[in-house]
Amino acid sequence: MKSAEALSLGRARARLARSAPSPDSSLPILENFRTTAAAAGWFRRKALDRSAFHPEFLEEVEILRYRPARRCTLRLRFGGPADRCVYVKVCRPGRAERIARDLESLRALGPWPDLRVPPVLALVPEEGIVILGELAGAGLDERLAEVADPGREVVEAARAIARLHSLPLSCARTWTAADEMAVLRTRRPFLHGRVDLAREGVEEVYRRIAVGAALLDALPRAPLHRDLHPQQILLDGSSGGLVDFDEMAGGPAEIDLGNLLAHLDLYAVYLPAGAARIEEAARGLVAAYERRRALHLPALMIARAASLIRLACLYAAAPGLADLTPPLVTRAERLLAPAELS
Repeated sequence: MKSAEALSLGRARARLARSAPSPDSSLPILENFRTTAAAAGWFRRKALDRSAFHPEFLEEVEILRYRPARRCTLRLRFGGPADRCVYVKVCRPGRAERIARDLESLRALGPWPDLRVPPVLALVPEEGIVILGELAGAGLDERLAEVADPGREVVEAARAIARLHSLPLSCARTWTAADEMAVLRTRRPFLHGRVDLAREGVEEVYRRIAVGAALLDALPRAPLHRDLHPQQILLDGSSGGLVDFDEMAGGPAEIDLGNLLAHLDLYAVYLPAGAARIEEAARGLVAAYERRRALHLPALMIARAASLIRLACLYAAAPGLADLTPPLVTRAERLLAPAELS
């Protein structure tokens, strides 16, 4: 084995060992992707297009996202004549088919000059696997870090998101205010254990979100990404690519925008030196989106605050990141002030 190949295999094993405990009884097929050798063997055993995947040239397997007992997203890098990456999603039964169906229904409405979505390369439903192609471009998070004035980047991102929300696509799932509140209800206890947060203050934020969430159910439905954050938006200078449609559902566009803006708030908290530029980018994103589609701004504030609290809960017990929680809650409180919602 060449040293470069050994290094790639070592990196893949290390990443998988760190990220995916073995075994996952709900996702047993994940064992087939624990090493490059195992993954290459899986491709050889399947009746897939060998010219598309070239298992003999598989160089690297990397876990990008893993939710135990639910799903795992891996990036596989092929060298040789393929020289590309593919994305393998390992899911519970039925979910892979839904992801493939949603993406194929979405792509059937295109192409578009301002939006790109990944192609479905293969579906292995009996194993809960869908394989997706790669999209070109750098993540919005990378561009925000690299560019002094990201005005063009936020316009490119806003155009792609507005295009998605404008499509005449009926989603199999819907997402409502009740769903938003259910997520917060299960995570709220993470904030109650924080000595730097007053319990009554947390409860007041939750109460205001619950009262305002009714605004969301009164709004028109659109196809939602449902997990939109800067790393999911790939920019190539002319159009925005959106990836990871695992949670796609129908609902008010304000939920997608609120989640994206809350993640920009997170970046501003984490990178205080760049906070002013990130906050300006957030305002530019909303303005660019509104030039294409109308937004209900009070509902957007509610959705953004809900996402901020969700992020605050997520980081409340995260090693080395728990200090992010209080400023995220503070930002949610500011959004929910009566003057902001009027």
